[in-house]
Amino acid sequence: MSGNDARYDADSAVLVAAKQKAALQEHAKMQWLACFDSALSAAEVGLERKQRERRAAQRAAEAQDAARGQRNRPAPSRC
Repeated sequence: MSGNDARYDADSAVLVAAKQKAALQEHAKMQWLACFDSALSAAEVGLERKQRERRAAQRAAEAQDAARGQRNRPAPSRC
């Protein structure tokens, strides 16, 4: 085995290791992004549910206010 062959083999090994490292880093990044996306989706679902609950509570309060207003309204004058 000549010096050039040994150097080529070493360079190839370094290149393969660098490519493997890059692939692992990319895979880790994709896993992290998927995890982040899942957490974000869950937060969005929770926020949407909270907003729906808040709107429903507001509509219920408005309906109660309207019902109270109808009950507390003085009877029309018969003059």
